[in-house]
Amino acid sequence: MNLPFLKSPYGEDPVIVEGVFNTTASRLFRAWTTPDEIKAWFGAGETGPSSAKIDLRKGGRWEFMYVEADGQIDTLRGEYVEIKENVLLIFTWEHERSSPDGGTETTPQSLVTLDFKETENGVRLRLLHERIGKESGRLGVGVGWNASFKKLKVIIERST
Repeated sequence: MNLPFLKSPYGEDPVIVEGVFNTTASRLFRAWTTPDEIKAWFGAGETGPSSAKIDLRKGGRWEFMYVEADGQIDTLRGEYVEIKENVLLIFTWEHERSSPDGGTETTPQSLVTLDFKETENGVRLRLLHERIGKESGRLGVGVGWNASFKKLKVIIERST
């Protein structure tokens, strides 16, 4: 499996994903905090979320929703814990899956920290996703974040 951005051992807590992006911290921060941009690159699949809502303030909520052809709905949501524009973004994370038969499963809340650091080569973005209780969840999150970083890198570098 090709996971170039995954820096932690696959399946272990915390999940650490890191990459250098040829852009500015403000451009990269905007990609993480603008709904239309999120829909272009976020997620492991070829398409992004069907909808993205962001209330970018401490205590503000975010929510990304995927509606599948079979009627399954995956909703990722959380709350912003700390925001330092162009430097740091910390938010809670939970995943709710609703099946067409009416069943719903929700993961326990975990925590995501994004650290934006300008370097001579661009911006080093380090993501730390911690407190994921199940190994299967950490495996999925590792693959998902790696895929998101791949798509984000293409979009960012195309627009630079």
